[in-house]
Amino acid sequence: MHASLTPVRRGWGLLLVGVVLLAGCKVTARVDVTLRADGSGTVAARISLDADAVHRLTTHAPLATAVPLGDLHAAGWQVSAWKRDHAGGATITFTHGFVGQADLARRLTDLAGAHGVLRDARITRTRGWFGAKDEISVAVDLRHLSAGVQRDAPLAARLKSAGLDVKSLDAQLRSQLAGALLVTVVVHAPGGHSRELDLAAGDHGTVAASQSQTYVSRIVLLAAGAALLLLALLIMAASRGPRSRPSRRS
Repeated sequence: MHASLTPVRRGWGLLLVGVVLLAGCKVTARVDVTLRADGSGTVAARISLDADAVHRLTTHAPLATAVPLGDLHAAGWQVSAWKRDHAGGATITFTHGFVGQADLARRLTDLAGAHGVLRDARITRTRGWFGAKDEISVAVDLRHLSAGVQRDAPLAARLKSAGLDVKSLDAQLRSQLAGALLVTVVVHAPGGHSRELDLAAGDHGTVAASQSQTYVSRIVLLAAGAALLLLALLIMAASRGPRSRPSRRS
């Protein structure tokens, strides 16, 4: 990861720092990447805490203030309110639009860092006279989990000023994430074609979805045009065929 991380990465890191105190709790993350036919789309990341995690996080403050996420708002992400479920757990969602592959890569870097668990975003848009194809893929790697606390200078300074050993906290967080974190990544191609990948610590893979479209009307028009051209050639050939000569009188 880069030494200087984005404001969004600091917000994500603060959320994970809260998770490090939740030994025995479960945290699930789902990331949906939706691509539209014009090359734009949306990234939506949803973090869900179980009831035990919520209880421990809200011992001294409500969820809305227990995990500060102001940096996410400042970076242009839409952040939902925490939503409680019937079992006592809670979910929060971060959403941001993108335009093109480079912008999608920046949004994934916001969430996980330049070399984080979400990487190598690929968007392929092929346009031809007879059809079109759209494909989107994202690589997910949970083999080397890290919240990057030590690399995030502003976050590390805040933790150090609070009397915490940043190095030990980072190591503890990495260990805790390995046992508590489950990640689902779903990519949606235009037309509703989707693929899903579920991963736990130590796993890695790539999820891809595509849609192909054939321009049937163009093919029909081409076939009709070819048929008319062939018919015209046949008529022309017939009109120029050999004619019988008139017989001579003796």
